[in-house]
Amino acid sequence: MVRTANRDYELTLIKYAKDHPKKYYHYVQSKVALNDGVGPIEWYSAATDENSKVDTLNLYFSSVHRTYNGVPIIRDPETPPAVIDDFHLTDNMVRIHLWSFNMNESAGPDGIHSAIVEPLASILPRPLSQLFKLSLEQSILPRDWKSAAVVAIHKGRPRSELSNYRPVSLTSTLCKVLKRNHQGPYL
Repeated sequence: MVRTANRDYELTLIKYAKDHPKKYYHYVQSKVALNDGVGPIEWYSAATDENSKVDTLNLYFSSVHRTYNGVPIIRDPETPPAVIDDFHLTDNMVRIHLWSFNMNESAGPDGIHSAIVEPLASILPRPLSQLFKLSLEQSILPRDWKSAAVVAIHKGRPRSELSNYRPVSLTSTLCKVLKRNHQGPYL
């Protein structure tokens, strides 16, 4: 279904390329453009190959965003997990969130791009709302929804300095729909 939607989206882009060339060329560029990526990084030593750059960025991001005040975390083993029993999810709620996606967001680890989801907003709400309800009733999330791809975004200045990168977590597009439906009534 997703592949068919992707193909239909590409055919639509081709059909309207003359009227909307910017949209067409933006899509083509996103598929063929080479990203400079992360250049050589200086931290304690120079990281030039891809694996060492990934390891260095991982160490840096985890060290910068870690706060520990020395007080151990005590959890009460008798406390049951929180249950949300008044959570209501309708097809219309899912449809609204499918239409509200930013088309410029990157795809998450599931590979589903928001540009594919919006054209399917008329047919996806029913199966997605049923999937979300079942997932919440059984307290189980698909493995792909729990994973995220952390990418380093260059903020500016020299590419060799670690402090000039910030981590961005790319999560599953479908899990974002569930999260938006779930957070709405409670925020």
